[in-house]
Amino acid sequence: PSSYPNTPSAMMTHSPRFATTNPELMAQAKAAYRAFRDEYDRARRRWVGGAKETVFPAGTIQLRRLAPIRCEHVCPDDVTVCRRAA
Repeated sequence: PSSYPNTPSAMMTHSPRFATTNPELMAQAKAAYRAFRDEYDRARRRWVGGAKETVFPAGTIQLRRLAPIRCEHVCPDDVTVCRRAA
Protein backbone atom coordinates (compact mmCIF):
# COMPACT_ATOMS: atom_id res chain seq x y z
CA PRO A 1 0.00 0.00 0.00
CA SER A 2 2.87 2.44 0.49
CA SER A 3 5.08 1.46 -2.45
CA TYR A 4 5.61 3.58 -5.55
CA PRO A 5 6.32 2.52 -9.14
CA ASN A 6 9.97 2.49 -10.18
CA THR A 7 9.32 4.01 -13.59
CA PRO A 8 8.06 7.55 -14.16
CA SER A 9 4.64 7.99 -15.70
CA ALA A 10 4.45 8.87 -19.39
CA MET A 11 3.84 12.54 -20.08
CA MET A 12 1.21 13.58 -22.58
CA THR A 13 2.61 14.83 -25.86
CA HIS A 14 -0.50 16.68 -27.04
CA SER A 15 -3.20 18.93 -25.70
CA PRO A 16 -6.14 17.07 -24.18
CA ARG A 17 -8.40 19.78 -25.63
CA PHE A 18 -8.58 17.78 -28.87
CA ALA A 19 -8.70 14.04 -29.40
CA THR A 20 -7.91 12.49 -32.75
CA THR A 21 -5.37 10.14 -34.24
CA ASN A 22 -5.51 12.01 -37.55
CA PRO A 23 -2.54 14.43 -37.66
CA GLU A 24 -4.17 16.64 -40.31
CA LEU A 25 -7.37 16.99 -38.30
CA MET A 26 -5.34 17.74 -35.16
CA ALA A 27 -3.43 20.48 -36.99
CA GLN A 28 -6.68 22.00 -38.27
CA ALA A 29 -8.24 21.96 -34.80
CA LYS A 30 -5.19 23.59 -33.23
CA ALA A 31 -5.06 26.25 -35.95
CA ALA A 32 -8.76 27.07 -35.55
CA TYR A 33 -8.40 27.31 -31.78
CA ARG A 34 -5.30 29.51 -32.11
CA ALA A 35 -7.19 31.81 -34.51
CA PHE A 36 -10.09 32.05 -32.05
CA ARG A 37 -7.77 32.87 -29.15
CA ASP A 38 -5.97 35.54 -31.19
CA GLU A 39 -9.24 37.17 -32.23
CA TYR A 40 -10.61 36.95 -28.68
CA ASP A 41 -7.44 38.50 -27.21
CA ARG A 42 -7.61 41.43 -29.66
CA ALA A 43 -11.30 42.00 -28.90
CA ARG A 44 -10.73 41.84 -25.16
CA ARG A 45 -7.88 44.36 -25.32
CA ARG A 46 -10.12 46.76 -27.29
CA TRP A 47 -13.01 46.22 -24.85
CA VAL A 48 -10.86 46.73 -21.73
CA GLY A 49 -9.41 49.82 -23.40
CA GLY A 50 -12.86 51.38 -23.52
CA ALA A 51 -14.27 50.28 -26.89
CA LYS A 52 -17.49 48.87 -25.41
CA GLU A 53 -19.04 48.28 -28.86
CA THR A 54 -16.43 45.60 -29.59
CA VAL A 55 -17.85 42.40 -31.07
CA PHE A 56 -16.28 39.24 -29.69
CA PRO A 57 -15.80 36.10 -31.77
CA ALA A 58 -18.44 33.40 -31.78
CA GLY A 59 -17.63 30.92 -29.05
CA THR A 60 -17.07 33.53 -26.35
CA ILE A 61 -19.14 31.97 -23.60
CA GLN A 62 -18.05 32.87 -20.07
CA LEU A 63 -17.47 36.58 -20.69
CA ARG A 64 -20.82 36.80 -22.45
CA ARG A 65 -22.48 35.43 -19.31
CA LEU A 66 -20.65 37.84 -17.03
CA ALA A 67 -20.51 41.09 -18.98
CA PRO A 68 -22.70 43.08 -21.37
CA ILE A 69 -20.81 42.23 -24.56
CA ARG A 70 -21.82 41.43 -28.13
CA CYS A 71 -20.69 38.29 -29.98
CA GLU A 72 -20.66 37.26 -33.61
CA HIS A 73 -23.49 35.00 -34.71
CA VAL A 74 -22.71 31.51 -35.98
CA CYS A 75 -24.31 30.05 -39.05
CA PRO A 76 -25.23 26.41 -38.31
CA ASP A 77 -23.58 25.43 -41.61
CA ASP A 78 -20.23 26.65 -40.24
CA VAL A 79 -20.32 24.43 -37.14
CA THR A 80 -18.55 21.11 -37.30
CA VAL A 81 -19.45 18.45 -34.78
CA CYS A 82 -17.42 15.27 -34.73
CA ARG A 83 -18.85 12.18 -33.14
CA ARG A 84 -17.25 8.82 -32.50
CA ALA A 85 -18.32 6.21 -34.98
CA ALA A 86 -20.62 3.60 -33.44
